[in-house]
Amino acid sequence: MTVVVPFLPEHQAGVIDVILPIQQLEFGIPITLEDQPDLRDVPGFYQHGSGNFWVALSGTQVVGTIALLDIGSAQGALRKMFVRPEYRGPDRQVARRLLETLIGWCQEKNIRQVFLGTTAKFVAAHRFYEKWGFEEIPKADLPAAFPVMSVDTKFYVRVIPTGDSHPSVPADGPLSGGIWRRGSVSMDVREAIPGDSARLIPLFGRLYSETHFLLFEPDEFTVTEEQQARRIEEMSRSDSGAMFVCESNAELIGVIFGNRGIARRTRHSLYVVIGVLQAWVGRGVGRALMEALEGWARSRGLHRLELTVDADNRQAIALYEKCGFEREGVKRHSRKIGESYSDELCMSKLIAG
Repeated sequence: MTVVVPFLPEHQAGVIDVILPIQQLEFGIPITLEDQPDLRDVPGFYQHGSGNFWVALSGTQVVGTIALLDIGSAQGALRKMFVRPEYRGPDRQVARRLLETLIGWCQEKNIRQVFLGTTAKFVAAHRFYEKWGFEEIPKADLPAAFPVMSVDTKFYVRVIPTGDSHPSVPADGPLSGGIWRRGSVSMDVREAIPGDSARLIPLFGRLYSETHFLLFEPDEFTVTEEQQARRIEEMSRSDSGAMFVCESNAELIGVIFGNRGIARRTRHSLYVVIGVLQAWVGRGVGRALMEALEGWARSRGLHRLELTVDADNRQAIALYEKCGFEREGVKRHSRKIGESYSDELCMSKLIAG
């Protein structure tokens, strides 16, 4: 498992071992260690004021880096974001975790804008930044305190949301969610990957055991890890839907998924299902998950979100209404729990498209 931690002196050799080969060998940039004095004194350059430097570790090996330089006026410069080639890609999620860590730090330190400079050769990096809400700007729009490197030819800025809200999700492409905070509690809302299946199956089991408001009874849920992994892969491959999870301290605490209509006349709609562990109900998890899935839907140009909810599930109904859903009708006696029948409300929200 890869973890992101602040830089310590024992990481210095590993940091250099990640960055220099990417610069020199992978992209052929004529830059040396001597040209980058910050790599020889990371604490002196970055770890003061509202700045910091983080490394992604796989065991004890440094596999990724990212830095924030405090340039004053509630602004920061994103520097030194590199990931080893074998640790790139959606299954690894190293780049995402590095960037989410930096954005979460910016929220804590009230950094309002993050600027970055990069070379034209880093095409994949450009796409990554743009998916995460960075907008390209001309060099002339950089703040005076921004340190321009000689190899920088493209420049970006991102406005950072502050307070008890999660960062906005990327505008298009595969979404990954972001860090979300409420008080001292930190939660990570991100798109599910096949590797989550080993933890998703127990989560679903707990959800079906804790409440009768969901569709299945506990013994009816028989999906295996392999089936769940294939479903996530199929969603990603076919764009037929999306699943997001919320985790805190490495524990999955909530999940949401949406399935698109299968006919051309219903492909604009997304049917939504959400579940949050009872211990986390009322703590903002549901809303964070709903916003992440809606962001995904908007990025695909979908027009309608729809769901059904037990008419007695007042807490869920209140959440959906806060998120902009409206009641459309009632499915009378649509479910039977024990010997009693219950109604379901049909709710929907119209979005862009």
